[in-house]
Amino acid sequence: MKDEWRGRPVSRPLLTLALSACCALGAGWLWNLPVPVVAAASAPPGVQASAAGEAAVSRDAAVLARRILQRQGRELFVDEQRLDLLAREIGSVLGLVRTRYPAMAEIAARQLPAVLRLEIEGALLDDIAGRWAGVSAGAVPATGHAVFEALNSRLGLRTVEFWPASAAVYLRFPDQVNPRAAVEAYAAIAGVAEARFEQRRIDGSDIAVRRANGTWHVVMRKAWGDCPSGCIHKETHFFAVGSGHVERIDGKIAREMPVFWTIEGIARLGW
Repeated sequence: MKDEWRGRPVSRPLLTLALSACCALGAGWLWNLPVPVVAAASAPPGVQASAAGEAAVSRDAAVLARRILQRQGRELFVDEQRLDLLAREIGSVLGLVRTRYPAMAEIAARQLPAVLRLEIEGALLDDIAGRWAGVSAGAVPATGHAVFEALNSRLGLRTVEFWPASAAVYLRFPDQVNPRAAVEAYAAIAGVAEARFEQRRIDGSDIAVRRANGTWHVVMRKAWGDCPSGCIHKETHFFAVGSGHVERIDGKIAREMPVFWTIEGIARLGW
């Protein structure tokens, strides 16, 4: 997939974060990484490790559950109750895999920021060009365009970027927003020539899951070297989890199984 962020300037706050997160920053946006969880100092080492492991599973499960619901739902916001229930189920699946194969705990799910790219024209372009000049990864200024601003407010728009040369704006939203549904809402506004959910190709480690016929199919990709610009080394692992049982599937066999090809995000894993 074409990297829409390549060649764009990185703001000072993002650059600072990039230095502290090592290779987590691509050419433009910072992709959220798992935050290490440290137990209280008075807790025994075993309890600390257990708490950190459970927190990592919970975080990864929430990321994967949100991806699934974003694909399935057409509402502007992901249903938090459904998200919690699905995350619990996925968390159990990941917990089983990592208990049976501890090395899989090193692989985390990447969170995809809710970012939309709009190509604008006409009166909307004039309004934005007149008021957003010089805005780069900053707060949301007014445009004077009532319909556009109403949708921005409803979705809790956080930051914007305006690129006059390409007549494009980049909008970043809270995680609760369903970016695919937001694309349809913005595309219906006069002056929006095109709207799309930005997903740059992920070259680092990631996880993808899918439930089919009562069985969860899990793909875990570990990549290292010079990520995210393009990893030198990678390992991809395949599992089928059902009824409390974990089956590890050989890569050659998994690549011939249609169920794995239908997992959303499999292209990002670069298997």
